[in-house]
Amino acid sequence: MAQSEMYAGQAFSPQTQLNGAITSTDTTITVLDGAKLPAAPNYLVFGTYGDPVLETVLYNVKTGNVLSGVIRAVEGTAQAWANGTPVARFFTAKDHNTFIDNIKDIVASLVNAIKGVKVDNVLLTPDANKVVNVDLSGKQNKITTTGILKGDGAGGTSAAVVNTDFAAAAHAARHATGGGDAITPANIGAEASGTAASQVSTHDGNSLAHSTQFGNKQNKITANGILKGDGAGGITAAVSGTDYVPPATLSNYAARAGATMTGALIAGGTLDNATTQVRNIHAGLTDMTAGTSSLTTGAIYLVYE
Repeated sequence: MAQSEMYAGQAFSPQTQLNGAITSTDTTITVLDGAKLPAAPNYLVFGTYGDPVLETVLYNVKTGNVLSGVIRAVEGTAQAWANGTPVARFFTAKDHNTFIDNIKDIVASLVNAIKGVKVDNVLLTPDANKVVNVDLSGKQNKITTTGILKGDGAGGTSAAVVNTDFAAAAHAARHATGGGDAITPANIGAEASGTAASQVSTHDGNSLAHSTQFGNKQNKITANGILKGDGAGGITAAVSGTDYVPPATLSNYAARAGATMTGALIAGGTLDNATTQVRNIHAGLTDMTAGTSSLTTGAIYLVYE
């Protein structure tokens, strides 16, 4: 639908009058004061608001007080009007309806333009009789600025200024190790290079060093039974008959009153009575000569003073 022409209004709608009577077919009209009417083309209403009969016309040319090219009965019915009839540029139903028609035409054009367009991943399928209301309050124009940016907190962005909003790479390089103004550990409160390593070396050489402390310990002993140590932290199970005499063998040597204990230990912890005999043991204050006493052969005699 093509847009209908809309005409300018006249503030406060000042009135003038017809300067001469007109018929229902006249297309040239003379008024008393053409200055009170807007430039052509425009609408003109014969009569006064509230009158039972009015007529709206469209004049296409205004020359002083003469209006020509008049189209009659744009609203109402064309009829004869007497000399002195009030005329003015009132706001008319024709104005209002033209606004509505033109707005609908614009909306229809927009609807056709956005059909198939997605907003926030939603396909728009608008009603041609309604205005499509798409909320873009949370969106902003595409950012076209290059380089480092800064935001203003209200959706705006602009290029950040070097050395004002951020330090330049060249500035950082100047303070790096080997730069013209290199930052030292002392500048940032750190220890000088090697200090910590030196402290660790001193600690490692101390008797309280972790390595020393661990060196004085050994793994958990898991051997069963009687144990033997190697003098260097090693612990192993002792061997019966090699590293110790078992209780069953020692019982054969238990002292028995008034009896002779005989036998000897050999490898393996067994007794051999035929090899060794232990006789009675005596003690006294008198020296004795072998073979002259009344002691039995094999007896032991101890002299004490």
